[in-house]
This record gives sequence, C-alpha cells and structure tokens, in this order.
Amino acid sequence: NAGTIYSRGGNSNISIDAAPFKRFATLDEVEQVNSRGNNWIRYNNGLQLCWVHYVEGNSWWSFPVAFSSTPVVQFTDLTGKWPWVTNISNTGCTHKSDGSGNGFAIGWWK
Repeated sequence: NAGTIYSRGGNSNISIDAAPFKRFATLDEVEQVNSRGNNWIRYNNGLQLCWVHYVEGNSWWSFPVAFSSTPVVQFTDLTGKWPWVTNISNTGCTHKSDGSGNGFAIGWWK
C-alpha cells in the first residue's frame, strides 16, 4: 500500500487507538495542482485553498487570490480568545476577536 493516504481519528464515542484507519486516496488519485503562490493553491478540479499566518483581531483578511464564490473560512486565535468570521466575500473576510489569529479558507476558483 505504498503511496496510499490513510487517516484515523477518534471522538467521544471511540478512542483514537480503537478507531480503524480509513483509506482516502492513492498518490495517483490526488488532484493535480493547477497553480500556486504565497499562501494559496489551486487544483485542476477547481478547489482552492488560502491561508494566512497572522491577522490582527477585528481586521480584514484579503485572500491572496479571489474565489469564484463565497468560501468556507475558519480562524484560530493565537491568544486564546474566541474568534469568529464576518463579512465573508469571495475576496476576503473580517477576523473578529480580541486577539490575533491565523486563518484558512476553502472554496472554488472555477
């Protein structure tokens, strides 16, 4: 099974040690990269990922490249505060928090 991607994870009903491994894809099945740059990557199937390593609280994050529609965005606060996201568009969003954070957006570019 060389080159096959597996994962396993637990939850409140099953410990991670008891969870079976799940097969996701072989390296040949993984989507090919169309293009990439600083903090973004686009796949041939239209999927786009963007990320940022530092954004001040209550500030706008402009995605490095635009999405074709509104993406899903998640922030993690670096100071232990509770972050959330507002004003999500295909070009950016507002990171709402009393502290700084890092963010991730996933969506479609075509």
